[in-house]
Amino acid sequence: MVFSNSNNKNNSTAPELTPWDLFVCVAGRPEGISLTRLAHVLQVDKERNLIRPMGELAELELVIDHGDRYSFANSKRAQALKETLDYAMAYNYDYNAFLSPRMVEFLTLAYKHDYFTEYDLPKEKLYPEVIARLIRNKLLIVYSFKPFMGKLVQNPFLDGLCAFLRLRKSSSFFTGMFRKKMPLERIIKDKLQQDTKDQIAAAKKMLGDDLLGRDFYELPDNIVTLKKSVMHEDTEVFDEASTSSYKRAWEKMRENIKAGQRITLETVQEYHAICMENTGLGGKIRDFEVIIRNNPHFKTAPHPQVTHLLSQLLNDIYMVNYEDISDKLDLASYVYNQFI
Repeated sequence: MVFSNSNNKNNSTAPELTPWDLFVCVAGRPEGISLTRLAHVLQVDKERNLIRPMGELAELELVIDHGDRYSFANSKRAQALKETLDYAMAYNYDYNAFLSPRMVEFLTLAYKHDYFTEYDLPKEKLYPEVIARLIRNKLLIVYSFKPFMGKLVQNPFLDGLCAFLRLRKSSSFFTGMFRKKMPLERIIKDKLQQDTKDQIAAAKKMLGDDLLGRDFYELPDNIVTLKKSVMHEDTEVFDEASTSSYKRAWEKMRENIKAGQRITLETVQEYHAICMENTGLGGKIRDFEVIIRNNPHFKTAPHPQVTHLLSQLLNDIYMVNYEDISDKLDLASYVYNQFI
């Protein structure tokens, strides 16, 4: 299911659009999007060409057809796919390549194992373009090319993708009994004893020179366009009222800094009250648990500890005198991360 972007004037062969591209367009817009607007964003001449694939996405319960527009279907599977594709665009993964038939076939065989060998994936299933992409995107560790042995790196993108594909780790008793987890010390020892020249030759034979080139892994034009479009039209954060509030909070910070005022819990709450004045949450210490959107692995502090931890962090700022600009930037990065 692909569509040609006939409005692309820069390439003789225009990039193809996939159902996942259409899903990204819809999922990135909480208010939904009309078919006409969707065709405009994707630079498709005939919007009727989008009716069938959008209908199929609706049948998969990934989007909802409201008649005049399509919106994101807030199901578990749709949410898993949205978070996965958001992660892919944030880290410049070509999600279409990861949803290709060969990649899906490879993951179906490899994902369930802690590590895999040629006994798990026959040689004809070790597709060079799949192996090369996983290595280049730092999602695969190859312990040995001859004989082949590798391990998929645990990663929110791969986990989310496999959750969408309904792939799971093996929980078989017999698999666990006969297949122990490989100790890192043994892997390092074995690699040191391997003939490096043989391994390099085996790697080159499998991957060749073409698959190691940079252009092969760059995002296609259509995904770059989608990424810019979705980010441009996401107005939840950067609306006019919020921008005005942030600006006034920044001006208040500058005023206090020029006056030599120390950063305290009270001043942080003051800045927060200005920034979030339109939400009803401004200036208040949270009394509920939160997660970071699209990053469920980021752990935030339990709400009963927030006041204590924040006060401790603000006190720590003044424990050391930072003179060098590099040290100050390190401190700013640390404080920002701990504050979040």
